[in-house]
Amino acid sequence: VAVELEQPLKFSQLNGSRSNYASMLRNTADQEQQYNILKTIHEVRNLYFSYWLLFERTRILETSAKEAEKVADTIRRSAGEGQTSQANYHLFHGDALRLKAEAEVTEANLESSGLELSNATGLKIIDFEPKKPDFQLLPDSDKQLITFAASRSNLRNILKGQVMAARQRLTIANQDAALPEISPRLTY
Repeated sequence: VAVELEQPLKFSQLNGSRSNYASMLRNTADQEQQYNILKTIHEVRNLYFSYWLLFERTRILETSAKEAEKVADTIRRSAGEGQTSQANYHLFHGDALRLKAEAEVTEANLESSGLELSNATGLKIIDFEPKKPDFQLLPDSDKQLITFAASRSNLRNILKGQVMAARQRLTIANQDAALPEISPRLTY
């Protein structure tokens, strides 16, 4: 019984170029993953801000419409008693109706925004009263801002990593093309 083992070796495997390339690919993949996570968090945060803003706007418009309707009703009673003209009632009543219509449009936009937020998070946003979001302040100095930006994975860093990996891949290909593949064989 004869056993023969053969392992093809390339020059790039012997000098460590392939392991460096693999390390670069892992680092780039980690940066891409971190970038995608941060991008998703940013998108969800923006959707939540939009939802909260529309919720507050709807609430303000509904309150304003009710108040305008009360004022219009008071003016209507005053006009019935001859203290003011009917034209004033029609003006205030028209404003109340406009505010009510704006509130309904904003409420429709709120429901649409809630649907987008629901799709992005996987949570059901039905009769959900959002709380005022926390707004993060930017660092005070340029140095802190640059340090903060450097600590985050960004598209520029990802592209740099991809370029470096492509250069390393080209180097490996050139090294492997310069010398033939070695195939040590062990026969037992």
